[in-house]
Parts: sequence; structure tokens; C-alpha cells
Amino acid sequence: MGRAVSGFAAPRVVPRLEIRGIEKVFEGAKPVHALGPIDLSLAENEFVSIVGTSGCGKSTLLMVAAGLTEPTDGEILVDGVPISGAGRDRGVVFQTYTLFPWMTARDNVEFALRGEKLAAAERRRVALEHLELVGLAKYADAYPRQLSGGMKQRVAIARALCYRPRILLMDEPFGALDAQTRLLMQELLTRIWEAHKLTVLFITHDVDEAVYISDRVIVMTNQPGQVKEEVAITLPRPRTIEIQETPEFMALRHRILTSIREESLAREPGFVADTGAGA
Repeated sequence: MGRAVSGFAAPRVVPRLEIRGIEKVFEGAKPVHALGPIDLSLAENEFVSIVGTSGCGKSTLLMVAAGLTEPTDGEILVDGVPISGAGRDRGVVFQTYTLFPWMTARDNVEFALRGEKLAAAERRRVALEHLELVGLAKYADAYPRQLSGGMKQRVAIARALCYRPRILLMDEPFGALDAQTRLLMQELLTRIWEAHKLTVLFITHDVDEAVYISDRVIVMTNQPGQVKEEVAITLPRPRTIEIQETPEFMALRHRILTSIREESLAREPGFVADTGAGA
């Protein structure tokens, strides 16, 4: 009778997005070591948010991952292949809407398809399909000045998704929105993520938002930004706004806020004494 063969390691699962040893130093009369070294991997269809104090390098990391900023050291890999710049495997959404004011919503989405080998009718169809996805099909002919902030950001999301990227990189995309619109956008983004099986790297200052939408939350240290802590968000999906009132949600929120506060106090050690806090 043959014996079972042992000693073989399971094959390594290649991350969808891998950040390896990334560092960023901004040169000048007084160089600023803004980021790293930092290592981080995101699996296929994983939603990861990054939080931390202002200036810790969150947005710099996203710009490097997008290929829009060159790192001083390290590399970014998509499906195991190093990137050399921006690419259509990654869609990017910023806090500012970056829409062309002289174009309609449909034309703004179609603009992202200009590099695709599509006939004009097919570009129009794809643009309308993605405006429908974000609930704006009936506003296809509206100009940005005719849209609310939340509607503009939905157009930006439709534009980032229309060429079917594998990864969506989002830098404070809902930061300029009012509280109610922000909640609606979080729910919309979650539905799109679940339907399209995207990998999402999401930058935010809002800890409630991070806990609500994420599979993992990464807390960064002060500058130079590094990974301080990874918090797994095990709340069941699909999630509704009511989950924010549960003890489990509140415990995760408290843990992350405490971690960020430690970094804030480490950066400004006199703050507690000066304000009388903690007396």
C-alpha cells in the first residue's frame, strides 16, 4: 500500500494587490520621509480601508499604488506582476470629483473609454450601463453644475468602473459629502463591490465608515507612515446602518479610535497637558 506524500507546501495564493517595501521620500532642502517601509497585501474581492492621523501618508500610498507617484523604494504588484505606472487594471476615485464641467455625465464616463477599441454606439451603451449602475441613467445628459455633490461622485465612480478594472483605489471619496448622502454612498459602494467582485483600497478619516464597509482596517503610524495595526472586521454581510448600534461595531470602533489617538498623542505629547484632557 502506498504512503501519503508529505512535505509539500500548498501553492501560494497570489494577492490581487501587493505593496512590497514601499517608501517615499520627498526631496528638497529638508527631505521628508513620508511613507514606509510598508508591506500590505489585498486578496481578490477584499475591501480594505486605511486610517490614521493627518499627514501619515495614506494618500501618498494610494497614489503610489495607482502608479501616479513613483516610490523611492519598493514595488507595487498586481496579480504578481510589478506595475510601472498607471494602468487600466486600477480605477481611481478622488475626493474631488475631477469631472470635465463642459461634458455631460455620459460624456464624462465615455471619456474613460477613449482608449478602448469600441464603436461610438458601444461606448455610449457602456457609459449608460454604468450610469444605470450608480442610479443616474436619467441624468445622462446633465452637466456637472446641474448635479449635487453625491451625484457628481456617482458619475466619478461610474467612470472609474466602466473599463472594468480589477482594483478600485479610492481616496476620501465621500469626504466632501453631507452625513446622509455619505451613508447612501457607502451603501451604494458596498452593493457595487459585492456585485462586481472588486478589490478595493479605501482611504478615509472616518472610522465609522471604515468599520462599516471594510473587511479589514489598516491603522497607520505617524510619518513616516507604516502599518501599525490590522483590524479584521468580522461583522456579518450584508450590512445595514443598524449594525452601527451593535456592541460589536462599537468595540471595533473604539479599538481603532484608540490606536489612532495613541499616534496623535505621540506626535504632540504636550497636547493632553495643555488642554487638561485626561485629568
